Formats: sequence, C-alpha cells, structure tokens
Amino acid sequence: MAAIWGRADIVFGALLAYAAIKLGVVVHHAWRHYGAPASALLSGRYPGALHRQLAYVLPLGLASALFLLRGQADQWVAAALFPPAAFAAFSIGAVIMPLVALVRGAVSNAIAPRLSALEAGRDVAGMLRLNQRANLACAFVLVPALALVAVLAPHIVTVVYTASYAAAAGVMRINCLALLGVAVEVSTLTVVLNQGRFLLGADALLLPLSVAAAWLGASAWGLPGAALGNLLTLAAGNAFSFWRVARVTGVPLRGLQRWGQLLRIAGAAFGAAGLCLVLDRADLVRPALSEALLISAAFGALYLLLLALSGALPEARALFAHSKNAVASPPAP
Repeated sequence: MAAIWGRADIVFGALLAYAAIKLGVVVHHAWRHYGAPASALLSGRYPGALHRQLAYVLPLGLASALFLLRGQADQWVAAALFPPAAFAAFSIGAVIMPLVALVRGAVSNAIAPRLSALEAGRDVAGMLRLNQRANLACAFVLVPALALVAVLAPHIVTVVYTASYAAAAGVMRINCLALLGVAVEVSTLTVVLNQGRFLLGADALLLPLSVAAAWLGASAWGLPGAALGNLLTLAAGNAFSFWRVARVTGVPLRGLQRWGQLLRIAGAAFGAAGLCLVLDRADLVRPALSEALLISAAFGALYLLLLALSGALPEARALFAHSKNAVASPPAP
C-alpha cells in the first residue's frame, strides 16, 4: 500500500500498530495467567516489585535499541560517503543479515523460557548445557550457510539483482564473516542473568566505535570497508558477553561452549567453501544460476563428507533427529 500510494507514513503507522498489538498481547497474557497479582503490581500496591521489574527491563530495552542502531551504523557511513548507486549496492550486501537474525532469534526465543526456569532454580550447569546445544544447532546450519553465501555472493547478486550491482558481492562476504559470531553467542544468558546494565554500557561504547571503524574502513578500502565497523563491533560485543558470563557464572571460557565440536563444524564448512571456490574459478558452467546450483550441490556433499570425516556428523543427527544418542553420547572435547 505504501508503494502504491507513495506514502512512507503508512509504513510507520503499520509499525506503530504492530508495537501496540504486541503490548496488548503482553498485558492480556499477564492479566489472564496472573490475574490479581498482575493487577496489584500495576496498581502500585507492590512498588518494590514494580521497581525491580523496571530495573530489569529498562537497561535491556535501551541496550537493544543501541544494538539495533549499531547494526545500521555502516549504512549511515555508506550513505554519507558514497553516491546513491553505491549505497544501493551496499544495502544489497546486507540483505542476509535479517535472515540470519530470524534464525538466531527463533532459537533464542525457543530456549528463553527454559533458561529462565533454570536460572530461577540456580542451575547454572543446566543453563550452560542448553545454551551449548542451541549454539551447536545454530552452528550446524548457519556456519555452512554463511560460508556458501560467501562463495556464491557474486552469483547471488548477478541472478537476483543483475550485474549492475556487482559491488555488493564484497559487502555480502564481509557481512557473512561478521555474522559467524551470531551462530555462537551467550547474549541469551546475559539476559536471564540480569546483565542489562553491562549490555547497555557495552553497546553505548561500541556504537561510536562502529561508526568510526566503518568510516575508516570506507576511506581505506571503499564500499566493502564500510562493513568492517559491523564486523569488528559484533566480534567485540560477543567477546564482551563471553567474558561477562564467565565472570558471573564462575565458569572459565573454555567451559562455556563445546569448542572442539564447534571447530569441527567450522573446519568442515570452510573446507567445503575453499574447495567450492576452486570449482567456481574453473567456470565449468557459464550461466550464473546453473553454476550456483552446481556449486551448492557440491558444497552440500563436501560439507557432509567433511563432517563425517571429522566425527561431527553423529552429533548433528542427535541434535536434529532427537536420537537417543543425544542423551547417551558424551560431549565432544
């Protein structure tokens, strides 16, 4: 409708309506499932409880807002430094980011209630196990997907957006590298561990650094360099979160994740990507779409083969097929 009528305010109105619906659903849920306690909380009969809730959610909300702004910082820089055609190519290079966020967000939302229950029971070991399994499941899917997109970036741009936007391929590859950190994260743990103030401080620090890094990268390396701000600050934010969770839980970094298994997944994905780059340069098939399909099929076969050779395939079957081995098998070192 906005495109037909040429009015951007329709988009903002729809977003406002969506936010109002979400708020209404939350209030209805609280009223339906908690009844009088929720009413008493909102009426001010328990000001201490309301204060604790606000102290918990406000820093997280502000941190989330800063994180979203940080995700747009490289586009601000690209819009300021490059002509409209180059900015269009830069925006095309970022199309994969919402898709990855959708997958990661779905997994995080799925485990959030269980994490909260484990935290209420002070079961730190259970929280870490759940986070580890979620990260392994994401890594098995997202790491090879990002590696394949990085290989196929020129083909994706050519087939979907035409060769006029070929410059987007380099940006897409940088973003694929940046998003690798999203596959393995502990931000869901920082939320249930009430680390909102820490996240707020970290995001407040990283926002100007993201703008500065994007500006310097764009000045030094052109359009792909503008995406470096997002790459560096995503990595730094993830590192901060790992450090904080290790400190709060008392578990060393080496114990937070099943790093050996994650390295096997990354090795299989990067190995398959490297071999597919060689196949891509051979130019066995001329049309871009046909070549992309051939490379995708080869990548899938190579990835599964390398997973099997590294010993990671049984874990993948256990995670996705809910096999009995998921419980019986000891974790990989």
